[in-house]
This record gives sequence, C-alpha cells and structure tokens, in this order.
Amino acid sequence: MTAKSTRSILLGLGLLSAGTALAANSLDATVAGWTPMVVLWSQGSGDTGTALKALHRLTGAYEAFLHKTEVDPPTQKFIDKAIKEFEDFDLEGFYKLLPDERNNRRELHVKGALSGDKYLVSRAEPGSGYEVGLDSRNGLADMSLLIYGKHYEGKDHDSLAAGTRFGLGLGQLSYSGLMEAGRSLSRLATMGDPRGSEATGDKPQPMAASVAKIKQSNPGLGDEDVESLAILYEAYPTLGELLQTVGRLEDVRSVESNGYFHITTRMRAEPDRLKAKYPNFAKHIDKLNDVLTAKVRVLDDAGRDLVRLTVDSDKLLFGVECYVKDGQVLPFDDNQVYENEPLDTLAKSVKAPKVMIQARLNMLGIIVNLKNLRIDSEYDVHDSYTVIDSHIKTMPKVKVEGRALGLFSPGFLDVFISSNIQDITEEFFRTAVKGNEGKGVESHIELGSRTQGGPGVFSLTASLEAMESWVIKFGGSVATDRLIMNKKAEDEAKQLAADLHDAFVKDLGRFEKKVGGSG
Repeated sequence: MTAKSTRSILLGLGLLSAGTALAANSLDATVAGWTPMVVLWSQGSGDTGTALKALHRLTGAYEAFLHKTEVDPPTQKFIDKAIKEFEDFDLEGFYKLLPDERNNRRELHVKGALSGDKYLVSRAEPGSGYEVGLDSRNGLADMSLLIYGKHYEGKDHDSLAAGTRFGLGLGQLSYSGLMEAGRSLSRLATMGDPRGSEATGDKPQPMAASVAKIKQSNPGLGDEDVESLAILYEAYPTLGELLQTVGRLEDVRSVESNGYFHITTRMRAEPDRLKAKYPNFAKHIDKLNDVLTAKVRVLDDAGRDLVRLTVDSDKLLFGVECYVKDGQVLPFDDNQVYENEPLDTLAKSVKAPKVMIQARLNMLGIIVNLKNLRIDSEYDVHDSYTVIDSHIKTMPKVKVEGRALGLFSPGFLDVFISSNIQDITEEFFRTAVKGNEGKGVESHIELGSRTQGGPGVFSLTASLEAMESWVIKFGGSVATDRLIMNKKAEDEAKQLAADLHDAFVKDLGRFEKKVGGSG
C-alpha cells in the first residue's frame, strides 16, 4: 500500500468520524464552536467532510480575490474616475462616465471569475448575457455587475434614474442550510449548545483559560454571556485574538425564567485597539463620529417586532435586540413576547415583513432627521433559495435643523439658494419614493441554490431616481468625504481583511486536524 493511498484511507476515516461528531451525546467545545459553520457549508446536513471541502474551496477563492485580482485597464480607469465622482456626489458626472449606450440609457457591464489562482475582472459586452443568477452562471466566485443610468430633465430640477444588477457565486450554499446554521449559532449563544433542546448528555465546556481570556477582553460581559463566547474563542482562537484588536462586546443576552432568551448584543469598535497595527484605518473609523444615528425595526405581518437594530457612529456602536427560544426568533412588542409563535423562516410564517427606520444624519452640523422611513417587502421561501422584493414608496417625515460648521443655520443658508434646505431635502426624498416611473426605491434579492445540493448565488437588482441640485451635491459630498478612506487607510483595511482571512484559515486547519480531516 502506497503512502498516498494510506493518507486517503485515513482521510476518509477521519471525515466519516467527523460527520457523526455533531450528533454525539457530548460535544467538544471546539467542535461545538464549529457546528454552525459545518451546518452552513454542508447545506444543513451537518456532514463535516462536505463542509471542509466547501470551506477549502471558499478560502482558496477568497485568497485569489485578496492577493491576485487583476482588473483590465478600461475597468480600472472607470473605477478610479467613478470614485472621484462619488466623492463629489456628482450624479451627472457619474452618468456620463457610463461607457455604453443601450435601451435609451447608459450602461457599464463588468464580469469577474477565477482563472487558476487568479481572479480576473474585466468589461463584459452589452447584451452578451453574462449574468450570475440561480439559472445562469453560478460557479464559485463568478461575478456579474451592471450599472445603468437614465437622465431626466424636469421643470424644476433634473434627476437621474439609476440602477444596478449584481450577482455572485457563493459555492455550495442553500437558503435552508443558512437558516439552520443561524439557528445553530443562536442556540450556541443562548443555551451554550448548538444542538439546543435536542441535545442529550453534557453541554460543551470551554477551558478555564478561554473563559478568562473572554472576561479580560470584554470586561462588560455578564457571567451568562462568557461561556458561549469562550466556546467560540476555543474554536477560533487565532481569529478571536485578531477580533479583540478591532472591538469588544458589551452585552450578549439575559435569561428569561420561562424558557426564552432576551438577546441584547452590543458591539463596539475600538479605534484605540486598532491603531496599534492599523493606525490610519483607526483614524478613519474615529472620524465617523456623529455621522449617523439610526434605529431599525424589522416587523412581521402582524406589525410585531422581530429584531431591533441600533447604529450609533458617535459611539461606534452596533446593537441587536430580539427574543429567542430554541434558536428561533419570537415576535414581541412593548407589552408581550409571543413565546408560542416562533418565526420559522422555512415555513413561510412571514410573507410581508416591514422595516421601519428612524435616522439622524449629520452633514457638517446640518442635521437631517428622518422618521417613519418604511420599507415594505414580500418574502417568498423555496427551501433551497429565497426571493425578497422590497420597495420604498411612502414619504418619510423629514426635518432639517442644526448649524453648518457650527455657525450657519439652515435659514441663513437659504438666503443663497432659490428655495430652502428643508424644501429641497423633502423634494429629494419625494423624488426617490414617487419617481423611478412610480416604482420608488425598489430591490429584488435572490439567495441560495435552485436545487438542494446545487451551486448557490446571491443576486441583487435595485433602482431609484435621485434628484440633482447643488445643495444635494454639497450634502452628499460632505457625507461621502467622511466615509471614503484615503489611500493609507484603504491599504490598512485591505490588510485587516487579509489578516482576518489568514486567521480563519489557521483555525480551519486546526479544526480539520482535530476531527481527523488532515489525513
């Protein structure tokens, strides 16, 4: 028997034993921490061998994208010019950049694909049919992008109807597997065991050193939060060490006495931790203070909350609140948690969810307050894939206040324009929600694989109509100036992405060796 055949037999035995590990009465903490990932990339089967093969293909593709992407000169030239127009929020300039004229509009078509150990990005011919989707190109890392624009001249203002269609091949991923993986992770976070109420025997127990590390790095956590995070840290120690240089968790959950859990996760970015290795990226993150504050509510068909999200750029904080029972989200409102009506995302228990947004945007001291920005959706699940159609067609409440540069009120600035900032801002949103040939702001998402076991994709089609005026251009350029990184910060952000990838690959190798998959 050759050494190669011996390794193959050992690999097969290792994967066979790993495939049954998730069903064992007692779970090792490392295996428990990897369970959601295994469920995800085995399309819900929990077969470790299938997941390992998929993860190796994914990390190889991402490696090529990170380090060996080649963009053809015409596409790179467009990207460079488009970034400049975006910085200036020059909609007309961006429209004129689009190189192809077709169907009474201007367009740009881009394609991307793996080629050996490289990732190649280039222009696609208009009308070539190069499109990544459920029923078209869907290989791992296949990418298609269409950007289009159509210019309208109006009596009071000009506008640009713009849209995009984007598709990306995700590998062997199904929607049902994604939902099962999410439930597994939720069980781990709340119950300390990814198997949840189905588990028998002992729960996974992290080592004391892992518990101590989590307490040290996240001093605001309660004892009920630490154990689950210590299990994840034990599963992903290299990744965990790196993430602790990025931010910290302030809270994860609190336990309710009647069997469900109140998730109150708050994650905070930490520029002081970041700057040791990524000083320019940390400086960029730090300057985002006071740009945006938003509260987002996701509602079910009956108008009850499913998830509440908080974004606070001043505190560099992202928060999630929901209620969970055995890994499934429960509807709730201010008076009640509906513990006997868990959300089953695979059983069409929600068909028309809504998203309600309250937001505050700061543009050099001029504050734009938005209330009751509503996104209506239709959610249709087909086991291995889902389709989500969303649109904004209802005018939010808009109020402009504050002082530009801390000195000039909106009323003072109104002296220099034909209308006033309040009216122009309202007209901008009115154009968005009533324009686009009456479709408002709309999007269409497809996620998963057409058939169970088939290649998965993410595809997005979106469109809107944006009003053009120098005030909008000024406000947009102020916002984008704070959002867009300089070259040094961009390079460090790319380095962070590469470091996160390398850390994950190291932890993957460690897990594979533990379950016998290394041969």
